[in-house]
Amino acid sequence: MENYNELINIEDWRKLKFHIGLDVISICNLKCRMCYHTLFEKRGLEQKREVMELALFEKILKEFDGCIESMYLSCSAEPFMNPDFVEFLNTLMKYNVPNTNIVTNGILMLDNVCERIVQVGITRVTISIEGVIPKTYEYNRGVSIDKLLDNIETLNKIKQKYNSKKPKLRFNVIMMRSNLEELIEIVELADRYCIDELDFRHIVLIKGLDVHNESLYYMDHNYVNSVMDKVIKRARELEVEVTQMPKFPNGTKKNKNILSQIKSIFVKNKGFQCSKPWMYILFAPNGEVKPCFGWINEESMGNIANNTFDEIWNSTRYKRLRAEHRHKAEMRELCKKCSYLSSQRYDDEAFKEIEVNLV
Repeated sequence: MENYNELINIEDWRKLKFHIGLDVISICNLKCRMCYHTLFEKRGLEQKREVMELALFEKILKEFDGCIESMYLSCSAEPFMNPDFVEFLNTLMKYNVPNTNIVTNGILMLDNVCERIVQVGITRVTISIEGVIPKTYEYNRGVSIDKLLDNIETLNKIKQKYNSKKPKLRFNVIMMRSNLEELIEIVELADRYCIDELDFRHIVLIKGLDVHNESLYYMDHNYVNSVMDKVIKRARELEVEVTQMPKFPNGTKKNKNILSQIKSIFVKNKGFQCSKPWMYILFAPNGEVKPCFGWINEESMGNIANNTFDEIWNSTRYKRLRAEHRHKAEMRELCKKCSYLSSQRYDDEAFKEIEVNLV
């Protein structure tokens, strides 16, 4: 829906089209330096392993049938760690979901999984990568890059076998001080491995991971922007699409609260408002419901395993959130200081470390 004011005044969720993200498992096989999964180890805690039941997955698909714009089979964990992942793909294909996405680190993307991904026609596979030089990749992700590249090559061969253009492949790159000088090489790697798209984003700083010095916000913005310009230029030369490359405005930190012209899709001029409560829904493996990717340390909106989404959507908590983004209630601090707005907002608050409560 193009009219923003129209969108945020809708109360019947069945009139909306959602981008749905869900985790089919709660854990990851890697312990990346910049990821909250690593916090458990750093704090000496054991991370709880939760696996989504196939029946719950199908319940979500049934309830939202006809109201899904896109679905992501992973948000913050590694989907291929679910031993029944192929069955999730089979179930997904029973429903008319127009855009289907898998987000992965790619290390566990085995041959049989690659084959099924192509067979069922998954729209896009997004692969996280933070370096090209083996030393950099291993420094940030703790494993060798060789396995990842082998798996991408396997997926490409299977696409050729079926003469399929799907899935499109995307590199998701968290930009950091440690990989800034390799961003052009990531573009060139993408070209060699038939990666269609590149999505660059700033690191979200999480307290306790000790990666504060990795943020490009604390580097010279003119220099960072000059590197980004070269990256974009090289991508155009190689005809690799850059879906997001959030540059700093005017190359200086002096301009506070300036909105980026790149994909500023949910920040509006009349004070801060966010359309995500009408556009996004996230489901944890146990069914807990969140309204966006930045929902940290806040109570969930409910549990889809125990209630219908209609009951959850019309709950006091969800109604309150929507009122906040209509400027009819005081907005919570989490939204005011949303770190996930770092591609739209460039002030100290957007780049501060955030505390994540591990439960």
